[in-house]
Amino acid sequence: MGLLNRIFRFVSGLAKNDHAPKASSTGMTGETYSVPRTTGIGPKGKKMAFIYEKVPAEDQKRIDLSEINYPIDGYTRRFSVWVVDRENDVFLLYASAGGRASPGVQYFVLRWKGQYIRMRLRMIILHDENHNSICCWEKLQMIIPGSLKQEEGQIIENIKESLRVFGDFGNFAGISDIQFTF
Repeated sequence: MGLLNRIFRFVSGLAKNDHAPKASSTGMTGETYSVPRTTGIGPKGKKMAFIYEKVPAEDQKRIDLSEINYPIDGYTRRFSVWVVDRENDVFLLYASAGGRASPGVQYFVLRWKGQYIRMRLRMIILHDENHNSICCWEKLQMIIPGSLKQEEGQIIENIKESLRVFGDFGNFAGISDIQFTF
C-alpha cells in the first residue's frame, strides 16, 4: 500500500474514532543531548555505509561548515551531528526545524561531490496497530545545483540511505520502517 493511501486511511480513521493512534512530529531536543556514534545500522538491522555521529573536531576544521546558512540566509549554524559516508565523502546535516508554524518540517543539507543540496522535508510518524512507528519523509523542496542534475537519481538514493540512518535523530527505538514519497 502506498504511503499516501496509508496516511489517508490513518487520517480517515482519526475522524471516525477518537481512540485511533495519533500521528506526531518529532523534533530535536536541544543542544544538551548526547549522541552516541552508531554503526550505520538502519531499521530492520540493514547495514548502511552512512553512520550517525557527532561531527568530530578534525572534520569541523577540515570542512568549512560555516558557509552553510540554510534555511535562513545570513545565519550561520553550528552543526554538532551528521550522517556521514566517509568512504564517499558524502554527509547529511540537520539544519533546522520548521517551528510551530510548520510542524514536522525539517531542513537538511547534503554535501555531495563538494556541492550542497538543500532540502525541506516533512517527517510524519505513524503508529500501526502493533504500536510500531513508521517514519514517513515527504519532499517539500529540494534544491540541486544545475551541475549535478544528471546525477539526481544517485543523489536521491544517497538522501534516502542517509535519512534511513538518521531515523528519528539517531533513535530507532520502536521505528519499524522508514518510507519516502520521493
